[in-house]
Amino acid sequence: MKLFTIISEGRKEDIKKQLLTKYPEAETLIDAALRSDPTGSKYLEYINKYFDDLYPILKSWGRENEILEYFDNIGWWEKNYNKLSVDDLDSIYDDAKADNKSSSLLSSISSIKPEQIRDINSWDIRLLKYVRDYVNTKKSRREIEREAKAGAELVYESPNKQVLLFRIKTHAASCYYGANTRWCTTSKDSPGHFQRETQNYGLYYLVDRTRQRPKLAIQIPYRKGSPIIVWKENDDKTNLTYLLDLYPEMEEYFGVELGSTQTTTFLESLTIPEVKETSWWNVEYPDTMIDGVRVMSEDDKEGIVVTLKFEDPNDFWDMWEIADYDKSLINNVLSYYGGSWEFHDRYTTDEDWSEGYLWRYSTKEQDKEIKDLAIKLFPQYRQQLLTTKLEDMPPHFNNFLETVFDRAVNDIISEITMGRNRESEASILNYLKDEYSNIFNNVGGVALNLFYKYAFSRDSLVKLLKAYPSDTIFGSLSAYVNSDAVAVDAPYDLNELAYQIWDNRDEENYYEDVERRFDSLIEAMIDKLSDEDIGDFQERNEKYEKFMKFLDKRGMGLGVWYTLPSDDQFIFRIDDIVFNNSTVEVTVTPRDKSVPKKYSPTFEEFITLLYNYQLFR
Repeated sequence: MKLFTIISEGRKEDIKKQLLTKYPEAETLIDAALRSDPTGSKYLEYINKYFDDLYPILKSWGRENEILEYFDNIGWWEKNYNKLSVDDLDSIYDDAKADNKSSSLLSSISSIKPEQIRDINSWDIRLLKYVRDYVNTKKSRREIEREAKAGAELVYESPNKQVLLFRIKTHAASCYYGANTRWCTTSKDSPGHFQRETQNYGLYYLVDRTRQRPKLAIQIPYRKGSPIIVWKENDDKTNLTYLLDLYPEMEEYFGVELGSTQTTTFLESLTIPEVKETSWWNVEYPDTMIDGVRVMSEDDKEGIVVTLKFEDPNDFWDMWEIADYDKSLINNVLSYYGGSWEFHDRYTTDEDWSEGYLWRYSTKEQDKEIKDLAIKLFPQYRQQLLTTKLEDMPPHFNNFLETVFDRAVNDIISEITMGRNRESEASILNYLKDEYSNIFNNVGGVALNLFYKYAFSRDSLVKLLKAYPSDTIFGSLSAYVNSDAVAVDAPYDLNELAYQIWDNRDEENYYEDVERRFDSLIEAMIDKLSDEDIGDFQERNEKYEKFMKFLDKRGMGLGVWYTLPSDDQFIFRIDDIVFNNSTVEVTVTPRDKSVPKKYSPTFEEFITLLYNYQLFR
């Protein structure tokens, strides 16, 4: 599952990179659009397609932010597309027609085949709203109410039956019981908000039936010790203290004695003589985070010091509500072994080679030697090489070089990919240290073991626990780091740091072996030039060049399906062109792709395959 997540996130980054190349000013919108995929990966290509389609139009109208309204429908589709039937197509068409939509939009609906109705790729994103409206209006008001109540559990009722506390289990229940508030969990158009907010928390709504007191939303964490979060009707964030001031009858239910926990009582009772005389190694502390108590002497002034330890080094980051992806990334970067996170994949670096970007990693001396050798080996590029820098050579040249010297070029690409990942990991690690090393300094906490063990003066810790009450020390620390007293936000979108240059990058050489890889390419070119069969090589070179011109003239490229000229019942795809033996890797299949067959014809045989497939077979 972790591998799948890494792969899907890698694809997401690829798409983001592609879109940013075209629309560098739209990074925030691109991020939001990609996040609209509720599965994380299933709808990425769909989002990529329609961002590219809609954004230029909306931007020309000055309404580019409206693009997110279209992508908000994807989460609903994922949950409801299986409710569509063939009979629904006509009704959806009628709804769009009644709204006086354009003929092109109506034509898009009518072009959908019955077997494609549950395939989102058959639906223009502009049409998803009509699908959504149609499915939603199929339910009666009574059905909606029944569905909502079924998704809520009454967990508390006051003796006078005026105050009710519901546990909210479904989006429908959230919309019903949270009506007339600004909570994102009540948005009918964006059910994804509800899913995200209930991932790590149980969601509760507190209701006064007399309406004399406002509704409150309460998030109770699944992880014991994390702080309870309370939301006002206007979506302002508050805490349990506010709730109990407004609803004092709820104090018994939540069971928190604010400001007077067992831990604060224990700490306040400690005396310096007692601490000095007690063997603390076998004492059972009132809170699992307390790792030790000792007396510290400084300038003849003695004080009590309490050492706190997170149960696991990774628990430090649980003080914030961090996305699983970011938490996994942090754990990997801080790991003793590290280096296993793929910020930059081989696929992207391979594309950079094709575009000539990787020549920046070679030295000037290496560039000159490679050019001199390439002029001798590949006469078709002679004129360009004499007048053009390697980094400005066309992709065709770089791809050709990779084809002929595949091992040497692949080593270069692999080494640069690893170097980029090492640099990205260092960038994130230094960001975490810079931002979070001193998170407790203002409340008397000093790091003994970064992100794991901290020392507090007894008085500072008691003050913190009273200012941010909770039933555990962890809960108080969490409440503090998430409060306005701390200027540092929770870590998020850490992957973005992987593409930012760390200020101290020059102190480390992340690409120390790259130069050696370029030397290997030079050696391979020299060996090729000195081969006894150089004549054979030149002959293969000529055949390759002639074949590429043949493909270019017919508009054919790799990885694309084309109709077979000799038989339109078949389609074919060029998978690879092998320079060393002058062959083509081809897949041919009937149009339904039922029985694909793979062939490896020579360049000359490929022409027979195209224009006389039966004879070729």
